Amino acid sequence: MNVKLKRKPIPSSLREKHRYLFIELIPLKPLSLNDWEFKEVLSRHFTGFFGLKGIAFTGYQLINVNAGNLTAVLKCFQGFEDELKAALVCLGEVKGVKVIPFTRKASGTLKGLSKQ
Repeated sequence: MNVKLKRKPIPSSLREKHRYLFIELIPLKPLSLNDWEFKEVLSRHFTGFFGLKGIAFTGYQLINVNAGNLTAVLKCFQGFEDELKAALVCLGEVKGVKVIPFTRKASGTLKGLSKQ
């Protein structure tokens, strides 16, 4: 007798909610990076700041990167936006060039970020 049980979806009140941050790095001198290098710089910085356990705890993910404009979209769990912003402020230089990290916008959806 094959009886398939349907799983009930997890209610939205119990799911982990995410927040998206649109960030930009403003270099003080000309800086050229490709997408891979930019991803590597951000990933190493956040891993060094939080550690692997902290990365898992905050739910940090790099969603989109545009190395030409030095912009990126980061994803984290709700309530950890300030921690990511604080870690981003500690990013002082990239490849020997001083940069000013700036959070352009924070939103609960990617669509909300794209309206900018």
